[in-house]
Amino acid sequence: WVGLSFVLACIQGVYVVYQLVMIALSLSLLILLRVAKNAYTLITKLWYRQPPWRRRLEALQTADNWSEYERNASEITEDDWVDDESDMPAAALLRRAIDDLAAARDASSRDGFRTLRFALSGCVKRNHLGIEDRQWYPARSPLRTKRLVDAYLDEVCSSLEKVAATQSVPVDEKARFFD
Repeated sequence: WVGLSFVLACIQGVYVVYQLVMIALSLSLLILLRVAKNAYTLITKLWYRQPPWRRRLEALQTADNWSEYERNASEITEDDWVDDESDMPAAALLRRAIDDLAAARDASSRDGFRTLRFALSGCVKRNHLGIEDRQWYPARSPLRTKRLVDAYLDEVCSSLEKVAATQSVPVDEKARFFD
């Protein structure tokens, strides 16, 4: 029994050494990945030339006083960014939703506002196309958002106002719809 206990103790000692080596390797890999990510970030910042409005925005975020902040804010023109839809994965769907709402709003008086209320319920009662997500209101644009998002929100507001203003829909149906 003494010999068996000695063998089991040796095996357990080897297992402990194995676990320590695996922990050290895991930590080394995590550190290596972190260093690689930081190096990649540094290289891309040095290699990639940011657009002027982006550089001004970074200066805005690191301003030391209000006058410097105000000067940097007055220089920011984001027209190129707000019109660019290449970084919006759901831009085509959002444009289609705008068209569908406009068509439903135009045809609403013929069908008693059913089509418009149905279209609005899909857009308003849930996070339609992720319109409330951070991707639509990124930190790089503190002054405004994309024109397409503004157009969508304007269309939703116009449609809601039309439903609220109509006399052909009873008040109790409107109350259920807006509830």
